[in-house]
Amino acid sequence: MITLLAVISLWFSCKEEKGRSEIPILSLTEVLEGNKTIELSADIATVKTVQLETNDDILIATIHKVIFSQSHIIVQHDSQCSVFDLKGNFLRKISNRGQGPREYNSIINISLTGDTIRIFDTKKILSFTLRGEFISSYELPGRIDLITTFENIYIGYRVNRSGSENTRLLYFDKEGHLFDSIPYMKQYENPSDLIAVLYSSEVFIYQYDNTIRLKELANDTLFSISTDKILTPLYVMDLGKYAPKEEERFQLYNVQQSLFEGKKLFNLILETNSHLVLNAGLKPNRYILYDKETGALENVAFRYNDEEKSRFGKDFFNPKFVSEDKRTLISFELSADIDNDDNPVLVLVTFKN
Repeated sequence: MITLLAVISLWFSCKEEKGRSEIPILSLTEVLEGNKTIELSADIATVKTVQLETNDDILIATIHKVIFSQSHIIVQHDSQCSVFDLKGNFLRKISNRGQGPREYNSIINISLTGDTIRIFDTKKILSFTLRGEFISSYELPGRIDLITTFENIYIGYRVNRSGSENTRLLYFDKEGHLFDSIPYMKQYENPSDLIAVLYSSEVFIYQYDNTIRLKELANDTLFSISTDKILTPLYVMDLGKYAPKEEERFQLYNVQQSLFEGKKLFNLILETNSHLVLNAGLKPNRYILYDKETGALENVAFRYNDEEKSRFGKDFFNPKFVSEDKRTLISFELSADIDNDDNPVLVLVTFKN
């Protein structure tokens, strides 16, 4: 595992921090076997639901991302991007899948900046208004596996599939012009001919206030990236013996053996104003909850109240997204008496201070 000090010394464009010793270290191995349950009762949290309206043209089978802003809900689902109002009423679909200049081949991410929706394709960036009006289309500067936007700067990430990839992060402007990059400083020989790219956990890159957050699979540090391309370490996530090694991460030994056997992989990092919500290969329904103010770490499960348990036929709330105001955790469910025409319900949980 790449340690914090090694990462700081290797990333030559990183800011030299005076207070490295003050960076919180989350000793996750100490809480992997916790068993606390948080009841989502009225005195603990506010639970709201929004059922998404669909029609014959917009059917939702799989939700990949939810952006919940102060005025709209934008959902990336089933190779589509759809806009809803805050009551879940369907407003419009943004663009279509196709080969046209205003269409996308596939969606690797979406973002909302002001009133502009951006769809990140494998080869280009499409920008639209919330009303679905086309703004612009720009070609990407080479292969990019994951991408997000920050004001008028785009930040792309390249997965080190071969072990010899040179470029880690790419910075390019709204016209697609590459103007800076950050390299991979560590390279290794990948002995396997079979490459497994775990897109859901290779890197977490997301917007938070006026920065971008970055957490890589084989890196123990959550970074903040500012507009001047400075990487500042925020938290060290110490998994000890359960941490994956970069050299192992693309090896497929055989079809019977799972990747990183005996390791704990992050498959979720959510950040609210007050907490980090993490999952590191824990038991079903369990999360590590980190309190930013107190530094407390707990292994918790979020139990629905009686009304929601009855409605969804499930006991536990499993957060997947965070609202744009960073106050609310979001998931989605189906009714317990589901039929093929039932629509997904967004579940919004806001904890009380």
